[in-house]
Amino acid sequence: MPRQKVKGRANSTAAKANGTSRSKNNHTQKENGREISNQQDLRISEKWFPGAFSISTVGVMFWRKENFKLGDANDAFLQMTGFPREEALGKSWQDFTPPEFHAISLKALDELSARGEISPFEKQYYRKDGSRWWGLFNGRDVGDYAIEFVIDITGRKEAEQQLMVSEQRFRTIAEAAPAIVWVCSAPDGKNIFFSDKWYEFTGQSHEQASGYGWTKAAHPEDWERIAPYWDRCQKTGEIYQGEIRYHRQNGEWRWFNFRAMPLRNSSGTIESWYGLSIDIHDRKIAEEALLKSKELLAKELQDAKQLQQISNRIIEEGDIQELYEAIVESAVGLMHAHTASLQILDPIKNELHLQAYKNFHPQSANAWRIISADSGTACGQALVKGERIMMDNIENPAFGVSKKDIDAYRLSQINSVQSTLLISRTGKFLGVLSTHWKENHYPSKDDFNLFDVLARQAADLIERKQAEEVLQNKQKHLAKELDDTKQLQLISTKIIEQSNIDELYEAILNAATEIMNSDCASIQTMIQDKEELYLLAYKNFHPTSVKHWEYVKADSHSSCGLALIKGERVIIPDIENHPFDDVDYKAYRMSGIVAIQSTPLTSRSGKLVGMISTHWKKVCTPSDEKLNLFDVLARQAADLIERRQSEEELKKFNMELEQQVKQRTEELNEKNKQLQLTVSQLESFNYIASHDLQEPLRKIQTFVELLNEFEISEPEMEEYIRGINVSSGRMSDLINSLLQYSRLSRAMDAFQFVDLNQILEHVKTDYEIPIREKNATMVSADLPTIRAIPFQMHQLFANLISNSLKFCERQPEINISSRIIPGSEVKTEEEPDVKKNYAELVLRDNGIGFDNKYNKKIFEVFQRLHNKSDYSGTGIGLSIVDKIVKQHNGFIKAEGENGIGSVFTVYLPIE
Repeated sequence: MPRQKVKGRANSTAAKANGTSRSKNNHTQKENGREISNQQDLRISEKWFPGAFSISTVGVMFWRKENFKLGDANDAFLQMTGFPREEALGKSWQDFTPPEFHAISLKALDELSARGEISPFEKQYYRKDGSRWWGLFNGRDVGDYAIEFVIDITGRKEAEQQLMVSEQRFRTIAEAAPAIVWVCSAPDGKNIFFSDKWYEFTGQSHEQASGYGWTKAAHPEDWERIAPYWDRCQKTGEIYQGEIRYHRQNGEWRWFNFRAMPLRNSSGTIESWYGLSIDIHDRKIAEEALLKSKELLAKELQDAKQLQQISNRIIEEGDIQELYEAIVESAVGLMHAHTASLQILDPIKNELHLQAYKNFHPQSANAWRIISADSGTACGQALVKGERIMMDNIENPAFGVSKKDIDAYRLSQINSVQSTLLISRTGKFLGVLSTHWKENHYPSKDDFNLFDVLARQAADLIERKQAEEVLQNKQKHLAKELDDTKQLQLISTKIIEQSNIDELYEAILNAATEIMNSDCASIQTMIQDKEELYLLAYKNFHPTSVKHWEYVKADSHSSCGLALIKGERVIIPDIENHPFDDVDYKAYRMSGIVAIQSTPLTSRSGKLVGMISTHWKKVCTPSDEKLNLFDVLARQAADLIERRQSEEELKKFNMELEQQVKQRTEELNEKNKQLQLTVSQLESFNYIASHDLQEPLRKIQTFVELLNEFEISEPEMEEYIRGINVSSGRMSDLINSLLQYSRLSRAMDAFQFVDLNQILEHVKTDYEIPIREKNATMVSADLPTIRAIPFQMHQLFANLISNSLKFCERQPEINISSRIIPGSEVKTEEEPDVKKNYAELVLRDNGIGFDNKYNKKIFEVFQRLHNKSDYSGTGIGLSIVDKIVKQHNGFIKAEGENGIGSVFTVYLPIE
């Protein structure tokens, strides 16, 4: 064995190097120092060599340098070779070594002669039965002998050989497969293998395809779609499959179907991905062509079915407006258009009135609400010429189109339009049915033929419905006057019954729209000191209109502003014929409002309470009968609003007063809680500062005492010094944590996510000496990560473990288990939060236990269940644990049995 370098030898060498002469006495001292050093080396060798020589997994051989025959070997080497000791000793290295490994063995002997040691190398040795085994050899010169060490690596070498064969088979199969075979690493997804078909197809080199380089051959659109899916599969392990286009080296993009499976190791971790990519381009093109052919055949059949369905649908419509809308909807579907409109002829004025439309911008609808004969629109030209008009590009019309109409087309994104006359079987011209497209479009002859059938059916139905409507209107008018009186009585009863003021406003609005047959309505209250109206409630307003009319001043030109100035009702049958401001026009048009009436709300006391307005989406002048009914509603609404507003103001005042009292009470309660928390933190801090810092200090003192003992070995000295460093570092951490803890104004400020496994390891380090002194065993399960105060979690475990070590009269056994449970499963007298999950931590020991009737008393400050003379402690440890648990909104309970042990169960919220 090599001898250790000692201080005496180093001094001797230095003296020789300096060339200084020494006296005989100095020479004698040097020899004595060398002898002492040699004796120390010998004692160390005698102590450690038997253990090293008896290692069962490492063979040890001693070769005589004079002839390199085996002088001695340990049992491990003899077991590797199968030779008995008496046969093995005396054999030369050539007897054990196959001829093909003689050269590498001789090279090792040369290295031993030159350097005094051999670098590790691999070779085979014979067994007694003639078989061979692989070994990893290493050795060095130790005087008359060369000592050699060997580890049996036969299993590894056989595995390497099997892997090589397996890889060769895989490559053979991959190259023979009629597809591109590829392998990617996990978890980064980088390419590590492509079969030659990939390089032949893409033209990439091996360097270009390595890593993520292969993605450059993928179509950018396809890769953008697939990349997130590839990332997800790498994380979840699901099968990766789909279709993608790859770039052929001739410039062609071709479709491939890919599928990859993850390869997992014994622990279930994905090691790599194995995949196939199959060229499906020709099949995909053929499928698309077949699909188009089927779609064309299906379209012709569908057109016939669609026309039949359309006919059935529009025939079934009972109301004329529903009929108009059904015709428009049918026109869009039949012509594959984006928008459509239906206009009915006013024969007296010779103009078209818009009755139904689909997908128009509101401003476009307003612009085309009435079309005169001199209009440059397609429907206007159809009215003048008496035939269908087709414009396949509005930017290049065959006739003059005004800028106003061009703007209206653009607002609705219309680029092409056709307008067809609606002529009934009696020859009566009823109106125009138009369809529009967002792109330049000219319908086919088949499309127009189908559309003409729809137009004739629509014209006949409209003519019949118009006649029916005239008759029905006469009958309805007779019954309406009686219904109005009944309706007003019911409405009055309904709004009087409303208790909530917001529900009252809603009831008034519903009543107003019902009486006036309006589309929209609004109620505004009067702000007396500002002479302006504030919007209380509305119905069917566009959000932009709501924002504009939230406040209306007396100088406003809106209908309610004019009514406020005049002090009387204002009726505007058509906003286009009234001089509104542009902003008011915009607000009306955004809500589709065309006609308005605003009536002041004046109570019986003569007070102007506010304004009530109704709005229509078409030109309208309310009848005197409706206005008379509406005035009755307005007077009732004014009285109710005046009374309810007074009640609401009183109620609001009482609620504000009650809220202020409640808020003040909550503030006082919160301050009391903070004060109690501060007192609790001070108690914990004092205890920690005076008690818990003792453990690392005691460890340091113990290690120092051990260092002062006589004749300790150098490894033991290093271990004790390392222990001192660890303990002093831990003590420094405790002091820093205490300083940080003492500066916190609130416990919540220190909360963070804490790995309880790390906390437990720190506590074990602190209590390493008492654990070792008592020969204690501690078993712990995998603990969770929770949101908590790290320092306090350390104190919780430290006090519980210290308690278990302290109160035990035999070899301590401590078991810590954990699980995550919902709040509904927390077993405690308190009420846990059932919406939260809790970490259940259970610490069991085999200590002296306690009578279970004291299971609550043990958590009280300075409470002891045993005499001080029997067991040390201050009686505050479990009290600190209890306070820490409560500061974390958790729960703790204890169970004990005298002479058997104790169980402490802690429930802490995960977050």
